[in-house]
Amino acid sequence: MFNSPTPTTSQRITDGDFTEIVNRTLRRSPMVPNAVMAHISGRHVTLTGAVDSYLQRDAAEEAIRRLDDVESVDNRITLIIRSPIKNAEQHIRHAMLRNPMLDSSAIRITIIGHTAILTGHVGSLAEKKQAGLATWASSIVRSLDNRLKIQAH
Repeated sequence: MFNSPTPTTSQRITDGDFTEIVNRTLRRSPMVPNAVMAHISGRHVTLTGAVDSYLQRDAAEEAIRRLDDVESVDNRITLIIRSPIKNAEQHIRHAMLRNPMLDSSAIRITIIGHTAILTGHVGSLAEKKQAGLATWASSIVRSLDNRLKIQAH
């Protein structure tokens, strides 16, 4: 990777341009809902708003952290608390079945409160990660205990 030289004062972006870049980045990120707002002080960004899942919360922070001129990100995005749905396990199972990178046939899902516990086995570390991502996509999950073992098929 090439390191570009530190820009001179005349080359640096203005505060207004920086604000525009941050807001445009949030709006263009498909996982970030419009409820997420950026509050900017210098090159420090504070994210606020309420979202349905940790996945959306983390996507907003990651999108802003990747910007070159950001010095810090304070993620104050909150999660919308919803009561657990009756068929939470089935909801997560459907999310796993929709994922072409995941064979979820040997995965057991247990929901205790807002915690999802995954047990069983998958064929690779990539599948274990995909199972976790599918679980986090559920709005009822606040905590994940991924106990999946990796074993070759």
